[in-house]
Amino acid sequence: DGVLFVRSGPYATGIFRFSIQFSIASEHLALPTVFFPPILLHPIVEPASGRLNLLPYLALAQESHMPTDPDDPAFLCSLLRFLADCFLFLYTSDAADDLLCV
Repeated sequence: DGVLFVRSGPYATGIFRFSIQFSIASEHLALPTVFFPPILLHPIVEPASGRLNLLPYLALAQESHMPTDPDDPAFLCSLLRFLADCFLFLYTSDAADDLLCV
């Protein structure tokens, strides 16, 4: 579990709790599931479950050569940076329009 303190952007002064759940598939870590409280209104957070859509992370990671393999030691740092950036920029789940700067 973690907490994000947002200082600027569209969610400035917000404090958001989240949890990251890892699972194992074929003896390797699978892509984790990130949850925020279901009341969080954000373009890539499913309103009913609070689950974060990681497709924008994967698209950004591919473009920026960031790790996408959860077994990579740098993966968690990149994912946490993405979580923080989600509240500075508005990511969408549309691959053609995956980053909207506000």
